[in-house]
Amino acid sequence: MTEVVEMNEFSKAQERRQHVRKEVSFQIEIQHMSDGTCEHVELLDISDGGMRFKVADITQYSLKQELRVSVPQFVESGEVTMQHMRAIVLWLYKADASNTCASVGVNLRQL
Repeated sequence: MTEVVEMNEFSKAQERRQHVRKEVSFQIEIQHMSDGTCEHVELLDISDGGMRFKVADITQYSLKQELRVSVPQFVESGEVTMQHMRAIVLWLYKADASNTCASVGVNLRQL
């Protein structure tokens, strides 16, 4: 059975931050807009208008960096297509006692 995650509208930024994130675990493709390089990373969680993914090298990312995110999208016919979105890096999480892995948080926008 597939769980449906509804995206809700929030009136204030504080309400968005308090929105519970849905944990997931699958691969997505990230393209760095500055140099065109691509890498596949593990998606960790999603929320209203954003997502967080695991990275091997946090130094490849910077705040306000532009990325292109490609995620699988399932259509009614059963086919899988890729949905492409523009992303802006808003959070950088270094691996430490509270974070088991380095990760990047982004805000998403449709292309």
